[in-house]
Amino acid sequence: MQHELAEAEGLRPSWIIVDQDVGDPGAIRYPDLDEHGRLIERTWHAVPHAPGHPTGTTDWPNTLTEPPEVSGAIPDSVQRGLNEMHQALKDAEGDTLAERFHDAQERLLQARLPGLVGPPPELLRATTILGTEAGMSALSSILEEPEACRSMWNEAGRLVPGAARTLRHDSHDPSLTEVPCWTLDDSRRRIPATVDHLRRHQAGACVIHPRAFLMTSVFRSTSPHPMIHGMGGARYELVTDRWTRDFLGIQLPPISVCTADLRLPLEAAGAETVEPDPNDALRRLEHDPWPGETTKIDLVDAIARAPRRSSKRRQLFDEMQERLRKARARHETRLSALREEARLQGDRARQRRIASDRTWPWPLHEDRAILGLELRTSSLEG
Repeated sequence: MQHELAEAEGLRPSWIIVDQDVGDPGAIRYPDLDEHGRLIERTWHAVPHAPGHPTGTTDWPNTLTEPPEVSGAIPDSVQRGLNEMHQALKDAEGDTLAERFHDAQERLLQARLPGLVGPPPELLRATTILGTEAGMSALSSILEEPEACRSMWNEAGRLVPGAARTLRHDSHDPSLTEVPCWTLDDSRRRIPATVDHLRRHQAGACVIHPRAFLMTSVFRSTSPHPMIHGMGGARYELVTDRWTRDFLGIQLPPISVCTADLRLPLEAAGAETVEPDPNDALRRLEHDPWPGETTKIDLVDAIARAPRRSSKRRQLFDEMQERLRKARARHETRLSALREEARLQGDRARQRRIASDRTWPWPLHEDRAILGLELRTSSLEG
């Protein structure tokens, strides 16, 4: 999709490898059936990955596991895709996790969809972007005014709640105030970087990687052409735009949004029906097992009228609990049926969510399904 949009606008595409990220690239999701024939999600852990370690600084472990065997009732493209990903990772080159997975994906794209993706794009790496002229300029600005940087970063982050990790201020030692970067500890784990880390980086004594919004700020500030995002990433760029404008004084070019809906041909029970929620009836019967009566209200009112912390209030409360216990025992058959109905409905709902998932790895789809996608784009002003 990105290639098609770039080609339509007469641009040569570049691909950003977010290799300062600590996510596990080898955790490959796929649909399957359990022993009862229910649709479930499984994860193939293709290679080990140490939590908290950036993929761009983690050596390829060279311990690739075999792809799992998928139920025969699942579309054939899923098993084929897992096998192809395994082979691509075996054939790929690269010293780090990020390099190996990127090369494997590029090999698969070129083998299966060469007309759609075009020639391999130019690569841009998050772990090296701060060494560019634009990156070094941004770091110098941060060092000159770290407190302004921090406050404007946190303010911009409020545009998309939960998107940007708040930068911590240290009032006792300003050198320990956080900056919008990551560094590595002695075990090579990613940790928040401070003003002191950034100063040591400038002296060549510390590794510094950009956080996501600083990364895209630097990338976007170096080109008048749009960055292409999916819909989720587009919201995050609102934070990038605000911080870059307010702190660096740079108006970034607009981004383009590219998205498509593609689902695997999976079937789930009750996919076309709207089911009443049994949990409402279950909650009512458990907590007020006297339907049509005012028994529960009368009991609660009596407790409320009793003096606070009095033995009378405690006695009334204990009496209510005992009456509730006995009433629930009388309704146990109905309660058990409702609990089972709620469990089954929850299970059907989970299967429907899996069947409608649009985020499976692209190699699990048939090529013709990918080639038949309708491209939808929009431009958002920076």
